[in-house]
Amino acid sequence: MGFKKVCVYGFGMNEYFFMLPAIRYVLGNIKHEMIPSLDEIRDRKPECDVFCVNCAMSFYDLELFFNFFEESYGAEKRPLVFCLAWEGVSHENLEIMLNHKAEIIMFDLRSEEEFSFCRNAVLEGKPFRSQGTFSNSDEFYCDRVDTYYKLSKNQKYAFLYMMAGKTQKELQIDFGFNSLNTAASHWHGVLTKFNVRSVFELRSKFR
Repeated sequence: MGFKKVCVYGFGMNEYFFMLPAIRYVLGNIKHEMIPSLDEIRDRKPECDVFCVNCAMSFYDLELFFNFFEESYGAEKRPLVFCLAWEGVSHENLEIMLNHKAEIIMFDLRSEEEFSFCRNAVLEGKPFRSQGTFSNSDEFYCDRVDTYYKLSKNQKYAFLYMMAGKTQKELQIDFGFNSLNTAASHWHGVLTKFNVRSVFELRSKFR
């Protein structure tokens, strides 16, 4: 099927080996590599034909993955994105995958029909979406997620860094802000928008 290498991100070690047969069935004969962290995507930019990501992770982790992925690979000649989950994903995650134009979205590994349709789509070079992907496209998301989408671009990065347990200093360095005060202003802007006083309180809203 032409795919030489697959990078896999977002699965625990047991999930990783459990998912490999599914990935092999859809993509054919592959060489695979587990990517342990987002920093490795940004710093090393692993060479691969397909990036397989766990689309059942929290919405902020999935959004952060796509931000790092697109920053590293750009829009042109990027690896194909294969979003995979055992059974179902949240509406928030569906919106993220569609917004970032993931080529393959498959979230029901119990369905033999899904496997067959997905494999045929890949063979034909076409995108694939699991059944039900668009069934709730007009769903109204809860206030906390709706607030996220109203943040500025830099505030979104600050939010994602807070949720990932990163610091203001890391935010400043990674995004080239002139000073720590600039990073801090975006950081505190997020807390204000969510009407919380601390990162701990913010993270508690999403637990």
